[in-house]
Amino acid sequence: MSHTAEIRVKLENINIEALKEAVKAAFRAVLNQDIEVREGGYVTDYYGRKTKCDLVIPFVGPGKARNIGFKIEEGELKMIYEDMMLRSDVANRLLNTIRDAYITYMTASALKSMGYNIKIDYENDTFQIIAEKVM
Repeated sequence: MSHTAEIRVKLENINIEALKEAVKAAFRAVLNQDIEVREGGYVTDYYGRKTKCDLVIPFVGPGKARNIGFKIEEGELKMIYEDMMLRSDVANRLLNTIRDAYITYMTASALKSMGYNIKIDYENDTFQIIAEKVM
């Protein structure tokens, strides 16, 4: 039988829009999969127990929805998922990539506000910012 698993990473002052983009980028980078990210929702385990989340990625598993969720609490981002749906090593890699993507997006946003043209690449498990000053 399956149960809901939770892993966490430290992230402070989270911007929800940047987090959505980071989640999408991480799933493209790690699983080569384009996903939809919704605000609000639940992760439901095998027994029907629900965990409320700030963001969810809707998936349909055997017989019912098997969402992956994210909760923002006390300077942490928690990823909640059903362990039968996602291996723990993949979940950890995803969450670490989400953290890296989020930091990259926030840095790029700051550079853009200072007048730089920004391009973000993902190569060899690393997000890279290419910034060019606009004159």
